[in-house]
Amino acid sequence: MSFTGVPLPYAVPNGATPENKPLIISDEDKENVRNGLVEALLNEHEKSVRDLLAETLHTIAIHDYPEKWPALLPNLMSVISQGNDPSQALRVHNALLAARKICKRYEYKAKDQRGPLNDIVNQLFPLILPLAQRLSDPNTHALEAALMLKQILKIFWSSTQFFLPTSGPVISPESIQPWFVVIRSVLAKPLPEANEGLEPAGQPTSVEDRNAWPWWKVKKWAVQIMSRLFSRYGMPSHAEDEVKNFALHFSAHVAPEFLGPIMETLNLRPSGKFCTDRVVHLCLSFVELAVQLAPTYKLMKPHLEFILYKVCFPTMCLTADDIDLFENDPHEFVHRQNSPMADYYDPRMTAISVMEGLVKYRGTEITENILTFLTDCLNRYSSTADPAQKNHIEKDGALLAFGELAEYLTKKKKYAPQLEGLLVSYVFPDFNSPIAFLRCRACWMVQRFSSISWTGDGVNLNALIQFVLQRLSDPALPVQIEASKVRTLFIILMHNKSRKYAITYGH
Repeated sequence: MSFTGVPLPYAVPNGATPENKPLIISDEDKENVRNGLVEALLNEHEKSVRDLLAETLHTIAIHDYPEKWPALLPNLMSVISQGNDPSQALRVHNALLAARKICKRYEYKAKDQRGPLNDIVNQLFPLILPLAQRLSDPNTHALEAALMLKQILKIFWSSTQFFLPTSGPVISPESIQPWFVVIRSVLAKPLPEANEGLEPAGQPTSVEDRNAWPWWKVKKWAVQIMSRLFSRYGMPSHAEDEVKNFALHFSAHVAPEFLGPIMETLNLRPSGKFCTDRVVHLCLSFVELAVQLAPTYKLMKPHLEFILYKVCFPTMCLTADDIDLFENDPHEFVHRQNSPMADYYDPRMTAISVMEGLVKYRGTEITENILTFLTDCLNRYSSTADPAQKNHIEKDGALLAFGELAEYLTKKKKYAPQLEGLLVSYVFPDFNSPIAFLRCRACWMVQRFSSISWTGDGVNLNALIQFVLQRLSDPALPVQIEASKVRTLFIILMHNKSRKYAITYGH
């Protein structure tokens, strides 16, 4: 009932139940709304309005597709079939966007509830594959092509990220191979720099605009698809029986085939070209998995120095933006450094994981090389007499790498006795460094190596405690926070040792 006492149109009359309440919109009106929505979406230029219409379609599809809306997919396919007509580019793109929303309807469904998605794949994939093959041509740089290709890859992602369709044009290695050719072409596609041609052919100039540039979005989706497939099917021993053959094919042929364009993409930044953080992150995720697989590691082995010292180490180091954030917005810096979501988007975390994976799975071949490189960085910093010439960022990166390997180093008899010397020689001086982020790193390093055994006289340990107490009143907030973590850690360790002593001797 309304405030005026007049029943609202959707109110349940007295004595009525929700099951028999009057319909708000008749079935005929619903059909008109659905048809009008599709037509409005197909012709919409404005992205914000288009996205709103697409979400509306997705919501209606959850309730009405396919039983009450059987004409939706055929209508969209009729528009997509005009993909070769440049005058229909907008409608084709918007139809692909709508098709992706339908696929998303079943993206997270259990395997036994994905029947309609299998039907969509059977009907839609043979239509969009030739379009994808044309759009991924190396000489095609039109933004309209990128936008359409991005939607096609998103359709593929929604249809395959959790389960391969149980029938149709994707399940067998032979039938899915043309899709791998398309994705590989996208990854290998060279993107023109801003000075190589006028937009839309050339990239924008600002980092923000480049990150939003459609062709980089296309590359992001391509490498995201391959990283997900690698994680699910790259290790045949972990694959389910029904996809075992596909996993064997993927690990033996597909993953090694993609390693080349992945490495070429990672070489963009060392070559002075641009690559988005997200693409670097996903490429390194692929490399992290490739370390574990024999066929891909065999191909990687001659290029390990490039991966570690040209890609991973520079990615681990602080950037100018990081330092600016540290100095001018320390609260945000602390938030980012401790964000639990960093593993899912930060290329720094993935670079660390690649290094840790190499040490874990290929330790006998690579560990000494890594430690030598990191020690050389620290020695170079210490031996540079002119403070203006010291590379603070390189030292911070070297300490970060050592700290991330702490668990491995403390468990190895070969390295454990040397760790106290590492801290005394290279970390202790940084507690009084004029560089704030090095003071912060020093406190972090103590946390990473808190379990080492200190020499019996306790001189170094006492000095460390004094350093940490001084940093509790550091002018830089991130340093204070890291120092407080160390103090808390010391309290816990001392409590545990006292408790262990009391239990052992009956006190």
